Amino acid sequence: MGYNYPVMDGATVSEDSGKLRAAIHTLTIAEVGAALGTGNAGLGQAEAAQRLERFGPNAIRPVRGRPLIVRFLANFTHLMAILLWVGGIVGFLARMPQLGVAIWLVNVINGVFSFWQEYRAEKATEALRMLLPSFARVVRDGEELRLPAEELVPGDVMLLAEGDRICADGRLIAEAELRIDQSVLTGESHPVRKTSDPVPGGGMGRVELPNLVFAGTTVSAGTGRAVAFATGMETAFGAIASLTQGLEVAPSPLQVELGRVTRVVTALAAGIGILFFTLAVALAGVETAEGFIFAMGMIVAFVPEGLVPTVTLSLAMGVQRMARRNALIKKLSSVETLGCCTVICTDKTGTLTEAKIRLERHLDAQGNNSAQVLQLAYFNSYFETGLKSPLDDAILEHREVNVRGWRKIDEVPFDFERRRVSVLLDNGEKRLLVVKGSPEDILRLSTQYALGEAQGAQPLDAAALEKIQALHDSLGREGFKVLGI
Repeated sequence: MGYNYPVMDGATVSEDSGKLRAAIHTLTIAEVGAALGTGNAGLGQAEAAQRLERFGPNAIRPVRGRPLIVRFLANFTHLMAILLWVGGIVGFLARMPQLGVAIWLVNVINGVFSFWQEYRAEKATEALRMLLPSFARVVRDGEELRLPAEELVPGDVMLLAEGDRICADGRLIAEAELRIDQSVLTGESHPVRKTSDPVPGGGMGRVELPNLVFAGTTVSAGTGRAVAFATGMETAFGAIASLTQGLEVAPSPLQVELGRVTRVVTALAAGIGILFFTLAVALAGVETAEGFIFAMGMIVAFVPEGLVPTVTLSLAMGVQRMARRNALIKKLSSVETLGCCTVICTDKTGTLTEAKIRLERHLDAQGNNSAQVLQLAYFNSYFETGLKSPLDDAILEHREVNVRGWRKIDEVPFDFERRRVSVLLDNGEKRLLVVKGSPEDILRLSTQYALGEAQGAQPLDAAALEKIQALHDSLGREGFKVLGI
């Protein structure tokens, strides 16, 4: 799957579409249209139909895995299961049919239970595809249309508005105060400001590029237009889906250990059975047939038929506990692997767990709780335009702050360069500019700092800056996300 549309310099994009995707953020809006064979009027219906035939539907396709019957039988053919099958046969040979049937029933029940648990978990993980929307708003033949998201093709002009979930990776060609929630790709809870201007290459990751939008992300505020350049499995979201569905499954530590135990038990059982058969026949004068039955009974006694259901039930309980915390475990053995972890290294800022933040402290420069700091933070979050981030929600939980009488005059929304939100307010008597954002940027722009209304503003000299920086660092070491006001 790829593109073969002419580029402005007369070259062509290779069939793997790598050149276009790698350079599309550096192109001007005119060059984007030329590269993707589209314009303000969008694609024609005939051209869109041809591209749909060529590129396929805009959908997350499930990666073909092992057939269901093979996965079902795998629960009855691993090493411990084989030992139990053999143990049942030995039970029949030892004239203990009830024991043989019981061992086989244990194996059957355990295999069916294991398969059902893993089948349910795998079905639940298919919810990943539900993160993509069902319909898209596009421009075709100069008219706005609402069509199934699967029919969207490279070159379609997508219309974006607040609350929309984006259907494909696209290059912005127009925007008005557009902010995108990219947490599905990055985990960052704060919406990202977007622009339609070309961006020089280098220095930023793909998802960080401000003129690109991505499938599965959501418009938090503003409006925009974007030309789709990747659909379906070619999108950044599709790449994640492909990785999660196509991972090679390696034996877990528990499976490796159970395999070792099975080999040891098998060797011991066979060895002791042969030893007692030899002693019974050679020393005790037992007939060969009776000695064989006696040896078979010894071997059956060594088969740990209770081990497999005990392990399976223990793992199943772990899976259920994880499910109650909204964690999906595809294989039962993965629970034990997760339990082996003592340290998890992550590269993550912002919200790490439930997409929730709780406001713990609102401090002045001396490290004391300040009602004034809380009031200013509340004003900024309350009057900020667009969908509220988890950070805003944490601040707005403090409803004791009174905003009556204040109105917003203007706002400069957050973007990745300024790293702050500025809101200009008026109450009829005075105007107030409240800025919320990165502490480093707030300090860099400041010449004074407040110790409270009684003491007023103080010069932000080197000593004060050092003290504030020390407070910031100590909060960071405690695991706090620190915000400047």
